[in-house]
Amino acid sequence: MEITKAKLKQIIKEEMQMMQMQDEIPQGYDDSVMGQDQELDYEGYMTKNQLYKIGQYALELHDMIEDGENLPEWMQSKVAEMARSIGDVKHALEYDKERGTV
Repeated sequence: MEITKAKLKQIIKEEMQMMQMQDEIPQGYDDSVMGQDQELDYEGYMTKNQLYKIGQYALELHDMIEDGENLPEWMQSKVAEMARSIGDVKHALEYDKERGTV
């Protein structure tokens, strides 16, 4: 798969926008809270930004790949690893929320 100059510029632009978003204080963020609670609030915000980016890229990749297309093994491996990893996080978070430990 070849990345065009236009696509590379788009990726760089998106990365720069994400960096700017990371520098902003999240809406509803309470800067008067000190310690662990504050850190966890900010981590949730950052995780949501990263998940949004993953979702955008996943949709783009889905549309780029044709049924029956033969992708290199390293690409297949990376996608399989991402699917396992995101599933692991989802199930762990569901479990923690069910137990009330989040």
